[in-house]
Amino acid sequence: MSSKSFGGEVAVDPSTLPNRSFGPETVDLRNDIEDAFVVMESRASFPVIDWLDLGAAGGITADGSVDIAVAGRNLLNGSDFATVTIATLTLDAVIPGTTANGYSVEIVDTLGGGLTLDFTAGKLTIDQGGSASDEDTIATAINNAGSPAFGAIRANSAGGGAMAISAEVPMAGGLGTDFSADCNGVATPLLHPVGAATAAASISDTAITLNPPALTGGGAAAGDACKLHLVCNGIMESISSVLV
Repeated sequence: MSSKSFGGEVAVDPSTLPNRSFGPETVDLRNDIEDAFVVMESRASFPVIDWLDLGAAGGITADGSVDIAVAGRNLLNGSDFATVTIATLTLDAVIPGTTANGYSVEIVDTLGGGLTLDFTAGKLTIDQGGSASDEDTIATAINNAGSPAFGAIRANSAGGGAMAISAEVPMAGGLGTDFSADCNGVATPLLHPVGAATAAASISDTAITLNPPALTGGGAAAGDACKLHLVCNGIMESISSVLV
C-alpha cells in the first residue's frame, strides 16, 4: 500500500489459510486497521503543528518584528542537516535537506587583509588573511548577519585555537526535501542565531523558530487572517493565526 498509516500492511489470502476460512482474514484485517489507527494517532508519519507560541505579541506580526515559535511533532519528518567538522569547528546547514550536501568548506591563508569569508556556488572559503584566527572568531564571523553564508551555514565552535589551512571538504549527511515555510505566500526563513560562536538549529522534531519578513508590503495589515504553511520533507502542514 502507498498509505503512510497502513505502511506495508497487506491483506491475507484466505486460500492460504487453514480450511480456507475467512475468519483469520477478518482478524488480520482488524489488526491492520488497529495498527493504522495507532500510527495516525501518534502522528508519527507526518508533521503536525500543535500550536504557535506567540508570546506577548498574541499573533503573527504584520511588520515581521517578532519571531514565530512553532510547537509540534515530527516536524523534521525524517529530514536531517548536512554537516562537516574541521578540527573541532562544526559547520551545519541552516536548512535540513539534501541541497546542502552540495556545500563545501575550505580554509586558506593569503597572509594579508585579515579574516574574510566568501560563499560562492556553495563553497565557503575561510581566508585567515594572516590573522591566525581561532575557532571562536571564525564561528562568530560565519554566524554574523553580514556573513555571505548567513542563512545557509551555521557554525559551532568547541573553543579550539588558531585554525590551520584545510583542503576543501564537502558537507554531507543532509536527508530529505529541503524545509520551507511561508506566511500568506511570503517565504519565511528559519531563524539563524546571530553573532555568537555557537548557533543552535532552529528546527527540531518538536519546535521551529522562524524569522518572518514584513507582510505589509503586500497590503497585509493588523487584524487580517494569516495562514502559516510548513513543508517538512515534502509534506505540508498549516495553521491559521491573525496578524497584529
